[in-house]
Amino acid sequence: MSNSPLQPSYVLRGHASAIHVVHFLRGSTTRLATADADGWLVIWNLAVKRPTAVWRAHEGAVLGVGTWGAGSRESGGRVIT
Repeated sequence: MSNSPLQPSYVLRGHASAIHVVHFLRGSTTRLATADADGWLVIWNLAVKRPTAVWRAHEGAVLGVGTWGAGSRESGGRVIT
């Protein structure tokens, strides 16, 4: 039995800073939301391994992502003073 570390089957590259949140969108196993320390949020289509939407959701770190009803998303971030 080998003790070598597991290797990822694919790496999604879309953030320049540390990722704080990973969240599968409600009712989907192929749509993933990731958000980072600089406030960027990326919605991924895992079937093609590409982003479908990228935007700066907050001025600071995104601390949470969720879904609210059909087709809507929400995020929460740190307040910059």
